[in-house]
Amino acid sequence: MSRKLSYISTQTPKPYIYENVIDIFKVKVEKYPDREIIIDCGIDGSRESLNYRDLDTKASKLAQYLLHKGLKPGERVALFGPNTIEWVIGELAIIMAGGVVVHVAINAVDAGDIWEIFAAADCKAFLIDPGKGEKYFDAIFYLLALFRRRRPSRDYQDIDGQNPTVVFLRKMEEISSFVDLNTIVSQNFEETFPVLYPEDPILVFTTSGTTGKPKLVEHSHFEALNSTLGQSLDMSARKVYNDRPFGWIGGTPIIELLSGQVRVSIDTSLGTSGQHTGKIWDVIKSEKCTDAVLYPYFLTDLMSSCGTISDDFKLKVIFTGGQIIGPEFSQIIGKFTEYLVISYGSTEAAIVCVNGPMMEGGILTSGDVGNPLPGYEVKIVGENGKVLPRTKEGQVW
Repeated sequence: MSRKLSYISTQTPKPYIYENVIDIFKVKVEKYPDREIIIDCGIDGSRESLNYRDLDTKASKLAQYLLHKGLKPGERVALFGPNTIEWVIGELAIIMAGGVVVHVAINAVDAGDIWEIFAAADCKAFLIDPGKGEKYFDAIFYLLALFRRRRPSRDYQDIDGQNPTVVFLRKMEEISSFVDLNTIVSQNFEETFPVLYPEDPILVFTTSGTTGKPKLVEHSHFEALNSTLGQSLDMSARKVYNDRPFGWIGGTPIIELLSGQVRVSIDTSLGTSGQHTGKIWDVIKSEKCTDAVLYPYFLTDLMSSCGTISDDFKLKVIFTGGQIIGPEFSQIIGKFTEYLVISYGSTEAAIVCVNGPMMEGGILTSGDVGNPLPGYEVKIVGENGKVLPRTKEGQVW
């Protein structure tokens, strides 16, 4: 009977990992202290990087500051900013302190959306990275004005009893009344780090909102380690360019913290503009990346630029997904990559299904997302929540 129902699963061959993210990260720090973990590149040739030891040191200082200010285990802290090294320090620090990172995206014109998330999540503090330019200044000023005018709820009290509790991960000369990361790391705190348990929540992502208002989805240490975020705890040979924002589950640097792989990042807005495809590819090539996670529309731009990109550099694997992938995408295999992998996932479950790796000459069927990864099950259900017969349309569950 089960063969006639819309249900498929793949057993996991490995036992579950019952650890916490910070302990796994500390092992990587001891093993690769001087290895770069995050590389922030610009298409102008600029380059900044952070190694495991420095990330551990700076995040520990910021975590102790949050504990010093009164953050308690399980309390939520909002985090905003573009893909920067400082953002990664902020994320790790919140988790070290026993807090829960609430990832928030901000509209460069109106910060009302971020206020709603801050209030709904009952955040006790806010870490803000304004980025390297002035793109987000207006939104940040508006957000701070909202903090001063009203509290998220009647019972709200932030971690140090003042309103608001804000830390700037990058100093803004225009705002000098808030503490910044460089000031914090120059100080000494003697706070005791809390004991972290695998079941403790650590991350909150917002969904895309395609079915209504964005939902808040929480993940624990255990979920991060045993989902595709912790797909392998030893990928130290990989150097991956990923064009997703850090605040998305598909772009979270938790993957690098757990795996030992190196992450190369560029301002995500450059990839979506369609105007810098060649320069972004030059960065991928100059950094000698082994793999890349790329939007389908970037791959479309890459295929159309075949005549202008004439070199022998190829990635080992390109990962893509997020929309229907048609057979035309097979053109990149052999030219820009040895293998292509198509993935399907969600904010709730990370990557669920994978089609590939496909080699040159392989057949790519439009819409084929492959089979569930080990440990996942997929079913199609109707309005009553029951699994539907195959060929019947319903909701993925």
